[in-house]
Amino acid sequence: MVVQEFFHLPVFLFLLALLHSVSTQYNSDTREVSIFGMMLQNHIFKTITGAALSDVCLLECYRDVRCQSFNYVFTQDKCELSDRTKEARPEDFVPNSERYYFRRDMKRAHLGAIPELPADSCKEIKSSEGGQAVSGKYWLNFIKPDTPVLAHCDMKTEGTFDLKTNGRSGRFGIKQTFTVTRTTCYLIRAWGARGGTHSYNYGDSRGTYYGGKGALKENNFFLNNGTVLNIVVGQRGGDSVEVVGGQSTNKTAAQLGVSVEDNAGTGGGGGSFVYTEDNVLLLAAGGGGGASGGYNGVDGQVGSNGTRSVGKASSQARNGGTDGQPGECNSEGASYHGGVGAGWLGQGCTRLGTSHGERGGSLAQGWIGGRAGGMNSGNNGGPAPGAVGGFGGGGGGSEDNGASGGGGGYSGGGSGTHSNQAGGGGGSFCSGQSCSGLTGGNSNDDGLVQIIEFLG
Repeated sequence: MVVQEFFHLPVFLFLLALLHSVSTQYNSDTREVSIFGMMLQNHIFKTITGAALSDVCLLECYRDVRCQSFNYVFTQDKCELSDRTKEARPEDFVPNSERYYFRRDMKRAHLGAIPELPADSCKEIKSSEGGQAVSGKYWLNFIKPDTPVLAHCDMKTEGTFDLKTNGRSGRFGIKQTFTVTRTTCYLIRAWGARGGTHSYNYGDSRGTYYGGKGALKENNFFLNNGTVLNIVVGQRGGDSVEVVGGQSTNKTAAQLGVSVEDNAGTGGGGGSFVYTEDNVLLLAAGGGGGASGGYNGVDGQVGSNGTRSVGKASSQARNGGTDGQPGECNSEGASYHGGVGAGWLGQGCTRLGTSHGERGGSLAQGWIGGRAGGMNSGNNGGPAPGAVGGFGGGGGGSEDNGASGGGGGYSGGGSGTHSNQAGGGGGSFCSGQSCSGLTGGNSNDDGLVQIIEFLG
């Protein structure tokens, strides 16, 4: 594709003299550049018809402080004013044979500099303004729906502090800390982790079944300078790994050319937690339950209670915890139970033996995930550690002929007593009156905690 550029120097000089009185943060580049055969879509806020010359579009763009660029439709004598540039939204800059694109350079307000032009994120500002983007206060529109909020953007961090698993996986993780550096309001979001996957190619209902997704929970908090927050980021529950035949090996089923056992369990996903040094809980997001033969795990819940396991026989299901408690105690010995998800106030009952899935650990246990049943731990099919519960209180999955683990959370997810029982999702918690969230709101495997500083 050949891209042609046209420079409107006479129009630029005329309008520079005419329109010099706008007073806010503006770019002051030296020329306007049009790009033939291209357009910016999805950001048009005003259309002007009857524009026989593109210079009319240029003048109209200069008259509106929101205008960042425009498309000129020369086949229809029409202007399309946009509130973004191709630098801010390169994914929306597309070919179009009837248009050319023009970026406003003269007297163009920085994205986020004025409330009429709020940005979607600090990262978008950085993309839009490039090297001219400096750390400071900007107007953002994602903190409060439909209400621009003045927020601090650190362009090194792009204004958002994302606390992740940092490459860790399985039942072990670390408690992270975040120190507040400014007395103001903060938007804090937490996502729980997904439960483990179960995939097998023989027996009843052969196929792939997925762990429940983690929940999302968020709220605004006013925090004082120097406050230290403890952050637990939930980790994904482990997949079933025990291979058919019970052989001793650390090779995977795929490497051996065989299937995973059809009734092996999987681990529940860990919950994510934000709490103070005095153990005052601000947010918790429930993890998803582990999948089982024929059943997907239950999603982490936006409500405070964990859910019941789900499966073939309702009599073999067990309840999730309520009001900060772990999942219901499992004492079934005829087959292998899964490990229940931990709650904020404690962990569940001890497993009956090493073939069963283990309970997830709570605050006092350092949020460790539950161990998998012995033959589903990586020594009878890998990789190790197998179907463990995810860090953040997820319950471990049993070995073959047993149930999967419940998700960790404010209240733990339940786990069944027999095979074909997928784990229940963990519950969530939010301190305050303006909380929001979503059951199964995390489309990623691992959890995440996000902290955004703002003034409002």
